[in-house]
Amino acid sequence: MRKRKNTWLWQLTGESLPGHSYVFGTIHSKDMRAFTYVENALTYLKECDAVATEFNLDEMEARSSAESLNMPEGFSLAEAIGPRYSVQLEKLFLQYIGLSFRAFHNMHPFVITSLLTEAVMSSDMPMSLDQTIWEAAKENSKALDGLETYDMQMNLIAKMDMSLQLRMIKQMLRNFKAFRKNQEKLIALYQKADLGTINKVSRKQSGGFRKELLFNRNVYMAERIFKLSQEQKFFFAVGGAHLPGKMGLIRLLKKMDLKVSPVPLESM
Repeated sequence: MRKRKNTWLWQLTGESLPGHSYVFGTIHSKDMRAFTYVENALTYLKECDAVATEFNLDEMEARSSAESLNMPEGFSLAEAIGPRYSVQLEKLFLQYIGLSFRAFHNMHPFVITSLLTEAVMSSDMPMSLDQTIWEAAKENSKALDGLETYDMQMNLIAKMDMSLQLRMIKQMLRNFKAFRKNQEKLIALYQKADLGTINKVSRKQSGGFRKELLFNRNVYMAERIFKLSQEQKFFFAVGGAHLPGKMGLIRLLKKMDLKVSPVPLESM
């Protein structure tokens, strides 16, 4: 009988590994549905020596992404997207964030999109899923690491084509109702551990940036996972969109001669 593959937890084994390591797919959300499998997954975290998320989350505490992604002096996002879209952003910021968009006029478009993405999602829990895992690692006295660095992620975003990002913001604003539905769809798919559909939706949403945001990063993170798992037993927590697909972590790690096996998880 084949093992059930609609799970976010995958076990890594290999002759060169000191023991079992695990890769757990997460989603950056405070929605209660995002926590469907975490309680069960944390039992496997406790078996490991160390925990690594996409980057060391304590670095994010020291420097906010907004500060890291301020645009050069003189840049105005309102001017870049025009008055029609600026008025719409002002309404959305007041409605969902409770602040005026004018306070964010010199922010990078990625920050604006991220703020709205998080704002339209439910916030049932005090911390996001990835932050909850990070804090659990601390509580269990695990060594902490990041697959990337915070600066690597910020530099990647800063290098993304600005004209394409502005077009994506306008597209989001032209049909904000569909944007909200897509975020709801992602949470529902995560709760079902539907890796196949998550892969399709994530590729579509990343648009012209899928190579930079998904494929290239997957290659780098797979190499880091392989290296770190040789040293000690790790629990790796990364965004679920990085796991499936031909260029996903599951496939890449298998190509490195690791056995990657699904671990069924019971929901809360």
